[in-house]
Amino acid sequence: MIGVPVGLLAPDITNSILTQNTGLQGTPQDISITSDYINRNGTRIITIANSIRLYRDLKQLTHLNIGWVSCALFQPHNIPTCKLCATIGHVGKHCRNWFTCCGYCAEPHTVDQCLYRGTTEPPLCPSCWSAGMEAPHDVLAPECPIRQQWIAREEARWN
Repeated sequence: MIGVPVGLLAPDITNSILTQNTGLQGTPQDISITSDYINRNGTRIITIANSIRLYRDLKQLTHLNIGWVSCALFQPHNIPTCKLCATIGHVGKHCRNWFTCCGYCAEPHTVDQCLYRGTTEPPLCPSCWSAGMEAPHDVLAPECPIRQQWIAREEARWN
């Protein structure tokens, strides 16, 4: 959740989530705050873990009322992406590929060494390109069809 009022304590936040938002079926024990920090802009961001029953209700919402504030709600997706070969599905620590590939331009170097990032040169997604699909985006772009397939797979596990 983004934009949670700074003065509220964890029990007040969980009670506000359940009492100020209609249609949520749960108890305070169904919600636990796993991270709570204030970013450099002064916005308080909270990550919550919740029961599957409550997750299904929350998934339908884009905002939660907490106190006098409407806080943006989003679902983070932990899709593993290798920084060495730019393939979705594993991380660099477990990479078995013998080649290096940039996640921005699909050339044989790591994304940290890419000369095209930050220029007007359009990106090229190596995952989509190797699958023979249109690829005018980088490997981390939300519009990447391969990434969207992984997100759909992850969400299907929870439904």
